[in-house]
Amino acid sequence: MKEAGFTMARMGDLSWDASSRPKGNFEFAWFDQILERMNQAGIKVILDIGGSPAPIWLHHKYPSVNIVDEHGATVYPAERYMDDISSPDYRQHLIHFADELTRRYSHNPALAAIGYNNEIGNGVMSYSEADRQRFIEWLKKKYGTIENLNKAWTTQRWSRHLNSLDEVQLPYADGPSPPERYLDLRRFWSDVTISVLEDLETVRQRNVPNLPAVSNLWDTAGRRGFDYLSSYEKYVSYGAEGFYPSNPLDVSLGALLVKGDLSTPLWFNEFTSGGGGTYGGPKGIIRMWAYLASLDYGQTFLAWTFNTHRGGEEQALFGLLDHDGTPSWKYMEYKQIASEFSKLQHLGFPRSHKPEVAIAYSFESNVASHPPGPSNTVRQYFTVDHSEQVKSALQPLL
Repeated sequence: MKEAGFTMARMGDLSWDASSRPKGNFEFAWFDQILERMNQAGIKVILDIGGSPAPIWLHHKYPSVNIVDEHGATVYPAERYMDDISSPDYRQHLIHFADELTRRYSHNPALAAIGYNNEIGNGVMSYSEADRQRFIEWLKKKYGTIENLNKAWTTQRWSRHLNSLDEVQLPYADGPSPPERYLDLRRFWSDVTISVLEDLETVRQRNVPNLPAVSNLWDTAGRRGFDYLSSYEKYVSYGAEGFYPSNPLDVSLGALLVKGDLSTPLWFNEFTSGGGGTYGGPKGIIRMWAYLASLDYGQTFLAWTFNTHRGGEEQALFGLLDHDGTPSWKYMEYKQIASEFSKLQHLGFPRSHKPEVAIAYSFESNVASHPPGPSNTVRQYFTVDHSEQVKSALQPLL
C-alpha cells in the first residue's frame, strides 16, 4: 500500500464479532497491532463501527435480533444485514460495542475518521409482533387519533376502515400494499435507521469529537433505504459512498445526492477495482472513473478491495491483488492515480465550488412513485418513478 502511494484505508466494517465476545468482553489487541503498522507506514485509517451484521452469538442469545418475514416465520441471518436494528437488545449491544471501540482508539494517531454500520440502508425489514407494536406507536405519534389515520390511509376505499389501532398490520413490503400504508411503512423504517445513526453520532461526539463522521451509507438501497437528505446533517461530516459505475449519469447522481448541501468534499469509501464476477477493465477505465469522481468533489478513493477475498460471498469480486497475492495491472493503475492526484492537491483539488443549481430529490416521492406489486390496479399506472425524473433533470447538466 505504501509503495503504491496509498495514504488511507478503511477497516472494521462487517467485523463486529472479530472484537466482541459472547460473554460481553472485548478483544482488541490484534487490531492494535494493525493500526500501529498502518501508522508506521503513514496510512491513515477510517475506523468503521461494524454494527452490521450482528454477530451470530447475539442472534442466538437475543432472538429479538432475528428477522421475522412477512409470513411470520423467523429467518436466520443467512447473509449480512439480516438484523432487526429496531430491537432494544440490538441497540443496547451496538452502543456498548461502539462506546468500547471509540474510547479505546480515541487518541490513536492512525485514525482519520469514524464510520457507522456499513450500508445501513440495505437492511431487511422485520415483521415481528414487537415491530408491529413499534409501528403502531409510531403511527400514534404521527396521526394522534384513529380518525386521522383512517383519513390519511383513505380506508373508506375497498372496505378497509380501522376501528382501533389494534387492527393495524405491517404493510407488505413486496405487495400488495395500498400506497399510503406502504409509504408510512417506509417512513417508519427510515426513522428507525436514522435513530441508529443518531445514537452512534452521540457516541462519536462523546468519545472522539475531534474525528469526523464519514460513513458508507446506502440511502437508496432497494430493500429499505432511508430519508438521508432530510437528516444527514445530524450524523455526517463528509458525504461518503461506494462508487461502482455503470454509466456517468448514475454515479454522478449518486455522488451529488450524498454530498447534498455539505461544504465538505466527498469520500469514496469504496471505489471500483473490478466486480460482478469480472476481473475488471479495460485498462485505464478505473483512472477515467477516478477523474470523473474528482469532478464530483471527490477527495478519497479507496479500492474495494485491496486483497481479493479467498472465501465467502465476495470471493468473485477481484481486488488489486489477485487471489494468490500477486499485484495486478489494477494495482499499478491505482499507483498512477495516487501519483497524479497528489499533484492535483496543489492545483485546487478536491473541488470546493458550491453549485448555484439544485435538483429536487425526495425520498417520499421516490417511494410513492413506485409502490410494490403485485396488484391488479396499482402498479400498472406508475410508469415513470421519481428517480428517473431526477436523472432526466441532471442529464443536460452532466
